[in-house]
Amino acid sequence: MKIYGDDDWDSMVRKAYLCWKNWDKTNLRELLTRSLRDTEPHHFPELEGIETFRSAIEIQDKSDLHDPWFIELLGENYSGEVLDWGCGSGRLTKQIADLGYTIDAYDPNVELKKKVTAHPLVNWINGPNDVKEGEYSLQSAI
Repeated sequence: MKIYGDDDWDSMVRKAYLCWKNWDKTNLRELLTRSLRDTEPHHFPELEGIETFRSAIEIQDKSDLHDPWFIELLGENYSGEVLDWGCGSGRLTKQIADLGYTIDAYDPNVELKKKVTAHPLVNWINGPNDVKEGEYSLQSAI
């Protein structure tokens, strides 16, 4: 199995873009061959717009996809206290706290405690015995 590097990925993106944009051209084969040596739109006008195409097909991190939506949803629909069980490094926890929520946060990796509790509205709890039953308006396990 061949592992693809950045150059291989760039070549595949150029070919996919050219096929998408020029599918009806009789010289498509020539354009694909040319894309092996000419990689910049200012030297190869048929590649104009490839950056927009590339950004549309790039694999994105889950946090880029759902965190903004999740934070917007929280800001519009909830208030009160939050339980963030499995908070990890606290990246999302801090964004929730920035909305004004008071958060009880827990993660089995206690080395993250100092980083997570750097926000004044975040309180670290030490496990299930510290969970306040019925007190949270939102419970998150992301």
